[in-house]
Amino acid sequence: MKTLRYGSVKGYKDMKVPFAILGKSETPLGLVIMLPGVGYTVHAPLFHFATSGYINKGYDVLHVNYQYYIEAYDECTNEELRSALVHDVHAVLENTLCDVHYGSYYLVGKSFVCFTKCEIGVADSTN
Repeated sequence: MKTLRYGSVKGYKDMKVPFAILGKSETPLGLVIMLPGVGYTVHAPLFHFATSGYINKGYDVLHVNYQYYIEAYDECTNEELRSALVHDVHAVLENTLCDVHYGSYYLVGKSFVCFTKCEIGVADSTN
């Protein structure tokens, strides 16, 4: 597995949102977008094994590493966290998909992401 791209974007309330695109295929079958829960990271077992599985099958994997467990988010309401999640994921997608088009997209999320999955979409990068 190799990192194809690593970076960060300015997210909700100007908070830094790190991301990484991992893969090993020159012609990936698609992109898997991994969104952990509030107290979970992409390095925990669920995402670690899913990442390996998708990469071994020929997909690229985008880890969105938002950090809602840090002190700055302690006083946020669920509505504020939902807004932060949608904003942050869109910011990462706009940054990472602006010049790349994948044939298919998969979303892997845990817990908190389930509340907002209808609002998170992959923009059509062909326009």
